Amino acid sequence: MLERNISPLPAWLGHGRSVGLVSNGRLKIVLLALVCIVLGYTVANLLSPQEYAFNFDDGLSLPNPIQKQPSQGHISNGAITESGVHEGTYKVNHSAESTETKSSGKFKGLHDSIVDKLSSWDPWREKPASTLNTTTSSYGDVLDAQPGNITQPTDQLIDPGSSFAGERQRIGKCTVIFGDNRVYERALRTHETHNKMHGYPLHILRQNILEDVWTKPAYILSLVLRELAKPEAERLQWLLWVDADTILLNPYIPVEIFLPPSPAFDDVHLMVSHDWNGLNNGVFPIRVHRWSVELLSAIIAFRHYLPDENLVFRDQSAMGFLLRQRKFKTHTVDAPQRWFNAYQGEHNETLAPFQVRRGDFLVHFAGVGDRNERMTYWLERAEQHLPDWEIETQHTSYPSEVQEFWGEQGGIRASLQYKLDTARAEAYEILDQTKGRMKDYGERLTDPEREAVRKQEQVLEVVLISEDTEDDLERIEQVVKEYETAARPLNEQAEKANKILMKEAHDAVFSAENTVLSHSDLPDSETSLIQEKVDILKELILQQPWHKEEVHTAIEELRTAHTQLNGKLDKLEALRKEVEEVERMQELARKTKEEDEKKAADAKKLEEEQKKVKQEEDEGKARAKDEEKKAKLDEEAKKAVEDELFKDEMRKASEAIDA
Repeated sequence: MLERNISPLPAWLGHGRSVGLVSNGRLKIVLLALVCIVLGYTVANLLSPQEYAFNFDDGLSLPNPIQKQPSQGHISNGAITESGVHEGTYKVNHSAESTETKSSGKFKGLHDSIVDKLSSWDPWREKPASTLNTTTSSYGDVLDAQPGNITQPTDQLIDPGSSFAGERQRIGKCTVIFGDNRVYERALRTHETHNKMHGYPLHILRQNILEDVWTKPAYILSLVLRELAKPEAERLQWLLWVDADTILLNPYIPVEIFLPPSPAFDDVHLMVSHDWNGLNNGVFPIRVHRWSVELLSAIIAFRHYLPDENLVFRDQSAMGFLLRQRKFKTHTVDAPQRWFNAYQGEHNETLAPFQVRRGDFLVHFAGVGDRNERMTYWLERAEQHLPDWEIETQHTSYPSEVQEFWGEQGGIRASLQYKLDTARAEAYEILDQTKGRMKDYGERLTDPEREAVRKQEQVLEVVLISEDTEDDLERIEQVVKEYETAARPLNEQAEKANKILMKEAHDAVFSAENTVLSHSDLPDSETSLIQEKVDILKELILQQPWHKEEVHTAIEELRTAHTQLNGKLDKLEALRKEVEEVERMQELARKTKEEDEKKAADAKKLEEEQKKVKQEEDEGKARAKDEEKKAKLDEEAKKAVEDELFKDEMRKASEAIDA
């Protein structure tokens, strides 16, 4: 078998013959090595134009123009942050000399031109500029420096230009960070990937504007005013404030996912969250809007106009106080704390709703005593970019949470709108009712009572039509109660009059219905008018409020119809009586005639009976004579029998007569 000649050198270096010690191949290797050394030196200079401000023990180095130097005058070692952390105040020198890369000779021009070009690749690097001497400290310190000591404030803008998708965003971030605090600088650096990914410009103030923590609202106000001065198409729409003690954990989460949906919530200009101490304004989005200017201006001026108010958390307490006022409350939404101000928590613990979970946006270390240690622990975790923490948005709970949250907000708004519409309708109804009662019964009131009703009536009308209060449910309900209180004497007079009117209506209805019921034989044509008037009056009585004139009119119409019906009924009654009298007379005549006829019949019968008796007597007499004659003939022979027969005949004759 033929052995393959395997050379460790590239083919283009292996050609040619070796001639002594300086062969073509060795010469090429030497030249290549020299070129690599020069390129390495040049690239190192290009990419490191600034000195490192500090080096962390964990190996992280941040290029920063800040150099820790003793302050010219003092170091405030006793300064206390809002969360209770004691930190120092340092004098920092941002000078051109400290950031210039030393290069000279023929490479200097090439070096400077390439540095200018590459500076846009790393927005976290400060360009060499004029000397800026500022007194700085961590945000939240009780600063000893006064505004009058400021020589030239440092306002840094880190603008990635556009997102990875190439879209120019309308959301920016802002923060304040003073002093040589390595932990805060590392925390600020966690925003780098997030800002580049979504195209968020970051505004960093490294100089106090006002004393104490009042620099925060002042700086945000300056940014809002700066954006409002731009053409609308070029300005930012929202600013996300982040405290320096905030660590961004998941760069995939866009700020937009939390913002109010348009157009339903275009009137929401601020989203805040609360913890057990009340408002937590460590992280919050605020709209670039005139409303925001008014809020931030009010926060800054708060301590001057309300100096006696106890501001436990200074600017945060002032902001919380103002957000309870209707002017600002109606344009603010209270978001879940975990969205913007999640507190630390571990998976081996029972996590509270406000504690951070894997895939969450950020974690905030507000009010933590050992803040630097805890932040360092979480910074090491964030800087590892672990896949179980940096999760794409669609795989987190945020989409469903946001949809549910704004759905609930829509329901709350619908409920409030319904209550508002109901309150306004009731207010107008009470207004109309009271005006009507004033017209009907106002003369029964005293002059002060009438004046009080008219005054509150004007107040209510103004509240219902004013742009500032027409949708203020609490104000409308309050003024309606005051109006009802002022109208109480009027309502009492109206109640008295209504009772009298009710009795009149009741009597009229009862009388009319009783008349109809007692004459059920009347035709419908006679009772329909009465029933119609009764129904009208009943309907007016059941309606609230009553209309006095209408009720009076209905009562009078019912009474008139009832009177007319009674007139007809009286005529019918008179006619009925006449008919009854005629019928009675006719009946009497009939009875008299019957009696006469009966008497005549009885007389005739008696006469006939008498005739019959007489006839019978005559016949008896005739028979007696015949018998007498016959007896005489047989008297002798039958004397004894005749006597007996005679007695018998006489007895019969006597009975016949008696009959």
